[in-house]
Amino acid sequence: MAKFLYKLTDEFGSTKNNTHWSEGIKHEIAKELRDSTKPLCSKHYLHAYESPLVAVFMNNCHAKFSKPRLWLATGWVSKRDGQLKCGCFSLKIIKEIQLPKLTVAQRVRIAIYCALSHPVSNNFHTWAVDWLSGKDRTRAAAHAAYAEAADTYAAYAYAAHAAYADAEAADTYAAYASHAAYAADAEAAHAAYANNTYAAYAYAAYAYAADAAAAYAADAAPINFVEIIKRSIKEEVAL
Repeated sequence: MAKFLYKLTDEFGSTKNNTHWSEGIKHEIAKELRDSTKPLCSKHYLHAYESPLVAVFMNNCHAKFSKPRLWLATGWVSKRDGQLKCGCFSLKIIKEIQLPKLTVAQRVRIAIYCALSHPVSNNFHTWAVDWLSGKDRTRAAAHAAYAEAADTYAAYAYAAHAAYADAEAADTYAAYASHAAYAADAEAAHAAYANNTYAAYAYAAYAYAADAAAAYAADAAPINFVEIIKRSIKEEVAL
């Protein structure tokens, strides 16, 4: 059954291979290429998201659009990458919709909540609670948490590193757009550097602590990624 989905494009309404999207346009994968056993990031699918919040959050790690536009669409989901994105054989645009906004502080909060869904040390948990409450968002505290986490669980190491980097910007989260620092995962570090954002670290925390965690730790708690994003937005606004 077709369902509402969300499509990200660049400012010109285009995606990979100069594929253009706008109201009423429908694209389909050729019948000979439709194969749900193939990897999601391939010519066999049209990519979309099942939540506008996830679409915006994942942009810096997926499409990397500098000026993204968001479209409401309909399609049949043929393959999923957990809660991160989905693939369709056909996708039709209904209309353009407003792009949600996520501040860097909200992204860091999302990363921390995702990391906390995985077993963490007492020291990291204490730091995370203090950061979430606003009690201690200093560079020194985040750096200490990152240094410890880097030797144990990559998931919460990324969360701590994201906060550490933002604390360096004197807590002006919305204005933060300087440099990408060291990360254990070279791909995540490259994504952060290329996009002047620490969304890559939040993504890594999610990837390790949520769906992908099943491959590494049987006791990883299932999470609702969309609800974590909503909660993080609400809590940062109220802080």
